[in-house]
Amino acid sequence: MVGYVGFSKHAFHLCQRCAGGGCLVLWVQDSRFGNPTGGRWGTQKSAWLVLTASSTETECRRKLRETIERVTNPEIPPKDEKVLYKVTGDTVSFLFYPKDGGPMTANQILRYVCLPDTVDPREPRGK
Repeated sequence: MVGYVGFSKHAFHLCQRCAGGGCLVLWVQDSRFGNPTGGRWGTQKSAWLVLTASSTETECRRKLRETIERVTNPEIPPKDEKVLYKVTGDTVSFLFYPKDGGPMTANQILRYVCLPDTVDPREPRGK
């Protein structure tokens, strides 16, 4: 973790709490595709985000499963949208529709992965 350029400060602080100096970091790749104005599809945003860190792979996988359960069963469902989802392995795909039954307005894909603290899934950054 020490020499890696661009490693998340959040992940670094989470890993400092892990016993033994090394840990696994739970990342999520959040990809959003939208059609907010009714025009052409193709507006895309994608980012890797750190969620938490764990001292073992078993603990990281448990947190991954709990996170998927939480995002697919929100305590407060959206008021203005109908949301459909599908879980495939460690990936959750969402489709968003207006409650009044109009065409799909956006979709979102969340891909979860547990990686060693020495690995950063984001694109390499320059110095």
